[in-house]
Amino acid sequence: MKITKTQLKQIIKEELERESEEGKSYYHESLTPEEKRVEDLCNELAKAVYEMGESNPDLTDTYLRVFRALKGAGLSLQAMAIMA
Repeated sequence: MKITKTQLKQIIKEELERESEEGKSYYHESLTPEEKRVEDLCNELAKAVYEMGESNPDLTDTYLRVFRALKGAGLSLQAMAIMA
């Protein structure tokens, strides 16, 4: 069975929403309010990127800003790249 790009986007969107809702009920209960806010915003960002589709090179500085903030918070970008 083949699926269209639109159908794939819808499936991804539904899965992200389901995952987000499931997580709200019992997962990550130990997060601080600030960490929870980052989690929620990252979920929103992921949905927006999937909906956007093809990336625009004009967004490079924006992406770098996010990566630099994550690195500054102690996240290993190299480890994350390997997992991606």
